[in-house]
Amino acid sequence: MEGPARKGALGEAYQPPPPEPSGEKTLNVALYPYVPSPLSFVVAIELLWKNLRPDYQLNWYFYDCYHEEPPPTIDVFAFDCIYVDDLVAAAKVDPIAQAEIVDFADIMPFAVSAAAIAGQGGSFAGIPYLGCMSVLYHRAADKAFESPPLSIEALLKILGNAKYEGPEPGSNEGLLVDLGGKTTDACLYASCWRSETNSWWPTSMPMPIPPRLEPEPMGALRALRNMGGTKQAQFHDSGYARTNWFESGLGRALVGLTETMSGWSPETIDELRLCPLPISLGSDARKVPCYADAVGIRPGLGEEREAALQLANVISSVEVARLTTMSDGAHAQYLTPSRRSTLEELSEAPYVAARYKEIRQVLVGGEYEPVPFRLGKGVRAWAKPAGEAIIAELFPKAKDEPEAFFARPPRHHGYGRTPAGLWRRER
Repeated sequence: MEGPARKGALGEAYQPPPPEPSGEKTLNVALYPYVPSPLSFVVAIELLWKNLRPDYQLNWYFYDCYHEEPPPTIDVFAFDCIYVDDLVAAAKVDPIAQAEIVDFADIMPFAVSAAAIAGQGGSFAGIPYLGCMSVLYHRAADKAFESPPLSIEALLKILGNAKYEGPEPGSNEGLLVDLGGKTTDACLYASCWRSETNSWWPTSMPMPIPPRLEPEPMGALRALRNMGGTKQAQFHDSGYARTNWFESGLGRALVGLTETMSGWSPETIDELRLCPLPISLGSDARKVPCYADAVGIRPGLGEEREAALQLANVISSVEVARLTTMSDGAHAQYLTPSRRSTLEELSEAPYVAARYKEIRQVLVGGEYEPVPFRLGKGVRAWAKPAGEAIIAELFPKAKDEPEAFFARPPRHHGYGRTPAGLWRRER
């Protein structure tokens, strides 16, 4: 845990060079960086690992799956399961058999499907250890949101189009949403496409290059932009601007992730309610795309594979989830679990139970149908140009628009742990 290795575990503003190959009785490890507290995972895993395998040293490094494929010198690494098919095709992961996954039956179905290798029954690219879903926050006193599941059309009837001109919304007015991130917009577009075509995984999504944007999902994104306002929806948040606005009473609803709550006080969270983000213009609004982050192992480990597999199971364990999500409420991360037992435990835990019961209602309550968010082979090559095309379509730049409005604000090294960084998957 010394020097740049530990610093990498905490997250970097830029992608550092890959590590040197691990030596004997050593594993190079990279966790999913887009969580409110990456260090809490390092501490929890180290604690459990030292009891299990004191003969092995863990070297922690930074790896961002949204920027590149995993370096061959990282032995155990986390990745978003949208890249499963690309990782398998490029032989970047060593398949893990179902029998090698501890408490496999405890992993929720959406996460199982997200990590499974297509065409290889009972084989997985990695072991799911985190879930994720886009949610809509509103105030508990706002009774207009009391009849979910909502479609985008229903949300538009509640909010209407934004009437404010600047990025800062009015009091209890409009939708706070960031549509300025390429990866985020590509994923939102894909979610809307799947909903409008009713083509869910395991059907692969067409991903032509150059991207071809279909009218129905773009109509859904335009509706979100109009509810948020053009200036607000493309505003480059330096970290907490939108969540601070919402906490102070500005905006009527806010789009984020469950972990967005990590930036609010317990008192604010008590006054809010959440539901899945509407992605359907008017079709079945019960289906909720759910992401999964998994931990995989690199091919060619030889005798070290046994230890790497043990570590992957530790990272995805209930114990790590408990140590990183249980808190006094003041520093809860509000991560979406991949395991049912963790979800049930959090739904009864002090301080966090109320919001986790809402999350539970989405994932296992029966009112919604969680579906794995996965697109198929080619997503890495498609997502960036697709995101650029979507942004150009949503926000055509006027000739007299000040250049500074579109510029990114200065980034601090912890940007990826802020609500804005978590949503954009940027550092």
